[in-house]
Amino acid sequence: MAIGKNKQAPPLGELDKAIAALSEKWDGVINTVPASEYVTCDDLKRPTGLTSLDVALGGGWQGGRLVIISGMSGLGKDYLLNQTIRNVQENYGENAGIVIASFGADHDPTFANLCGVTFPRSEVDIAKMEEENGAPLDPEYKAALRKSVGKIVIPQPGQDPRYLKNPAGFLAEYVIDAVRQGRFQLVVLNEVGSHVTRDLAEKVMSETDAKKSATRAIADTAKFFDHFMAKYCLAMKQSGREFLNETTLMFLSQIRMHFSHNGAWSESVGGEHLRHVKSIEVKLTPGDAVEASGEIVGKKVKWKIVKGKHGIGDGAEGSYKFIDGKGVDLDEDTIHTAIRRSVVSVAAPYFSWGGIRKKGLSAFSEAVIADGRIGELRKAVFDSLGVKFRVR
Repeated sequence: MAIGKNKQAPPLGELDKAIAALSEKWDGVINTVPASEYVTCDDLKRPTGLTSLDVALGGGWQGGRLVIISGMSGLGKDYLLNQTIRNVQENYGENAGIVIASFGADHDPTFANLCGVTFPRSEVDIAKMEEENGAPLDPEYKAALRKSVGKIVIPQPGQDPRYLKNPAGFLAEYVIDAVRQGRFQLVVLNEVGSHVTRDLAEKVMSETDAKKSATRAIADTAKFFDHFMAKYCLAMKQSGREFLNETTLMFLSQIRMHFSHNGAWSESVGGEHLRHVKSIEVKLTPGDAVEASGEIVGKKVKWKIVKGKHGIGDGAEGSYKFIDGKGVDLDEDTIHTAIRRSVVSVAAPYFSWGGIRKKGLSAFSEAVIADGRIGELRKAVFDSLGVKFRVR
């Protein structure tokens, strides 16, 4: 006999009674919410501006979730972060709120400006520029340096002696509190693999065996982030009682090398054990050098979604060219993505889209850019996928 055969579900009235009983018993502790009143922000996206990656992400990083950019040094994690910040500023204007905390080096305002972020410079920085220049800066340039869009907050150590005993712990608590506020679109924790606590430093420095030292550091890192993520999840739940918390928490995580049990070296990502908490992880790996006129002018960076939840599939991958001093040609990426998605029609040697038909890719690209239609083409790419999301 099949399991459940001839058994009937309780009458609808009994189901209503069961729900009412749950609501009454747990009132004030846990709210029994019907699906028709359940609200999420999974359709809220924070774009990177890199069309190929945003397509794979379903529009961008998810709101209200933890996302991670991982990779070894020098592959553009900060670049993708700055592009995300730039888009948050463009989408929210004066209501943009961003927190950038770091276990290691602080965020670079000069590089942020080069990436298109409106990052106001301090009067100390401006004074140094004038001193190095040997003359006052142009008033319009100084005004541009002081310009701000929304609020960017950079947590710095205070005078409390307790901070010196556990700097990473206090900074982590600050980040969690910022998430709990629910008033920032983006909260960032950079240099995740570089966190240092007093106990961890003492244990590692007292270890004479390099293999044991590496193993101890990894174990302590896992323990540290276990505690962090438990508090993060609680913070999101607590704020969710009062309002829908749309804060995107972003980790920039460095891939480190460590000994495995058999003595071989292998890769380790800070917080790798958090696979069941993070919503998205994009891993960056190095590609070939980019050359022009016989000289290396940049590098190719490969990206891959190694973890995706809420409709974002694992395994999507792509690449972009990062040119030294210039960054990524976002327009080129949009056009190539449109071609791959057949948004742009190709009948060699002609390329056509939106009333533009040109012989050769260069001529077509120049026409789209000159007409100021890159944004329109980017939108057409997402429309072709049937992807519906809020870009904020």
